[in-house]
Amino acid sequence: MLKARILSSVFLISSITVFFFIGCGNSEEYPNAVDIITQDQQLTKNIIQAALTSTPDIVVNTTLDVEDFDEPLQIKDLPGPDGLVSLREAIIAANHTPGPQVIGFNIPASDPGFNGKVFTINFIHQVDCLCGDGITIDGSYQTVFTGNTNEAGPEIMVSGNNSDFHGFSIYSAHNRIHNIIVNGFSYGIVIAGDDAFDNLITGCFVGTDASGCISVPNSDHGIDIRTASNNRIGGLSIEERNIVSGNEGQGISVSQSASYNIVQGNFVGTDVTGTKVLPNGMASVFIDWETDNNIIGGSQPGARNVICGNNTGIWCWGSGNIIEGNYIGTDCTGKNFLGNHLGINIADPLSIENVIIGNLVSGNTAHGIAVRGKYTTVKENVVSYNDMIGIKIYENAVNNTISRNSVFSNAWLGIDLLGDWVTPNDSGDTDSGPNNLMNFPVIESAKATPGKLIVKGTIDTPDPKTVTIEFFANPVPVPGCDESGYGEGAVFLGETNPNSKGKFTAALPAVAQETLITATATDAHGNTSEFAANIEAKKPGH
Repeated sequence: MLKARILSSVFLISSITVFFFIGCGNSEEYPNAVDIITQDQQLTKNIIQAALTSTPDIVVNTTLDVEDFDEPLQIKDLPGPDGLVSLREAIIAANHTPGPQVIGFNIPASDPGFNGKVFTINFIHQVDCLCGDGITIDGSYQTVFTGNTNEAGPEIMVSGNNSDFHGFSIYSAHNRIHNIIVNGFSYGIVIAGDDAFDNLITGCFVGTDASGCISVPNSDHGIDIRTASNNRIGGLSIEERNIVSGNEGQGISVSQSASYNIVQGNFVGTDVTGTKVLPNGMASVFIDWETDNNIIGGSQPGARNVICGNNTGIWCWGSGNIIEGNYIGTDCTGKNFLGNHLGINIADPLSIENVIIGNLVSGNTAHGIAVRGKYTTVKENVVSYNDMIGIKIYENAVNNTISRNSVFSNAWLGIDLLGDWVTPNDSGDTDSGPNNLMNFPVIESAKATPGKLIVKGTIDTPDPKTVTIEFFANPVPVPGCDESGYGEGAVFLGETNPNSKGKFTAALPAVAQETLITATATDAHGNTSEFAANIEAKKPGH
């Protein structure tokens, strides 16, 4: 059961940075995962709307789902005999009219589908796909025409009323759906096929009501990308943020070899404020088998997704995917736990390679990060306050590098290779298993001298000169010592390489006396060990 806890990661790491080091030394050379959690969040409705730059080519003026023309209907044929232009007719006309088309809305407040807050279009059967390339459906036009009647979000709602058809299906390129509430369908939005590329989904509520706070689920996935490449869900600006929450399947699913898609800047599993859980039924973000080279988040300002409240935050089966800059398990401030069960799951040891992970992963009720793949890089994460293991490497998962992270205050080990608590070193480091059961370093002394910390120790492994030893500090009393006596590693201090006999001496940034020092070892193939036993930094001669 998720505890009601306040996340202190940001405050702890920042206080360590300001007060912990007596001298900065070379610490500035090593960016910490805290760098990814300094972006401000703005939650006002005003910037969810896009700035309109042109008059729409087609203006929808009714919530009725009518069609009173025989196809192929073109823009020149609108309106039909009833004098109305429905969204269904607008999509048909845009598909059959050459060139890019923009569909806007100017539905009068007298329309029976208006409840004083939103204009609801109830689809009575499957609407046509977006098949004509270059179609934009932009609900923010309605806001311009009739005002900001829904302070929480979009003024246009498209509902399937618990039907088994899709909300929007995109099978062509260069389309955009912006500022629409999509709920009550089987799949809210589908982007599918080799011809579906360079599409954008922005500023939408997918799986919620008009307030963005109550689930009105799509019964399968909120947004489903299949066999489609180079599409973007969300974006770097707040007006592009989607709320993808309350759906019964995955929040966002990327499957069937879909590649080079970007999911960024979204709230997935929270309400519109980003501070309360509104979970999807399965994973927040799901990357399927052989679905490679997608980006979830990113390093740019505004790229962060807030992903929480679900069984799994991010479930990844594919290779070459980049998962970075996200809050996984916290609210949008990074200060409060909302949790997933499992934060990130790299799911398959046989096929997954070259996944990059760098996020704030905190407050999850199981492991923070679980790795079953190989050649995975877990770098510059904050992994803290998870109710089980911080970073778990599973059987058959090898060549996984765990580097320059801030790992602290997890209920179990910070890094665990065998799942049996601390795995003892073996003579010569010849055993095999997760990450080849790489031996951890043995720290013999940590001297807190004026202006620097001198750490000496050994590593027992073949070819020690090719090994990288990384050093970490755990301030006392918080976060202090792991109950195992091994690790964790709250602050990355620096790295060194042993000599041919496995001995090492490192000059590191100065720390306060009694600070607990630990280390990891990573071999030339990228296998990282568990944390070494903690040793207390003392004055020379003590």
